[in-house]
Amino acid sequence: MTPIFEIFDKPCDIFLGIYNLGMGTQQRNNTIKNSNFMNHSFAVHNRIQIADIKRRYLSGQITREQAKQEAAPVIERINLKGAEVSKRWKRKFSPQTFIGLMR
Repeated sequence: MTPIFEIFDKPCDIFLGIYNLGMGTQQRNNTIKNSNFMNHSFAVHNRIQIADIKRRYLSGQITREQAKQEAAPVIERINLKGAEVSKRWKRKFSPQTFIGLMR
């Protein structure tokens, strides 16, 4: 079975639901461009960034240390927002870690 990161060119393909593998690159790029990809919510934007880092890390394009450095600002944003939301709703906050996000 082919790993998912080898099937899709970009991590946003997965989140936009573009599963048609026969779709050409130009058609896929037009679909992404017309989907208001950059206007997604905060959480989706972070998930896409983490998925891209994870894909490159698992495929061997970057090392663990490089992946940690690239993911650090994203993890920090996730944890800041999570702490804010958990405080608002009076819930216990458990921060996200690099290891947890790369699973």
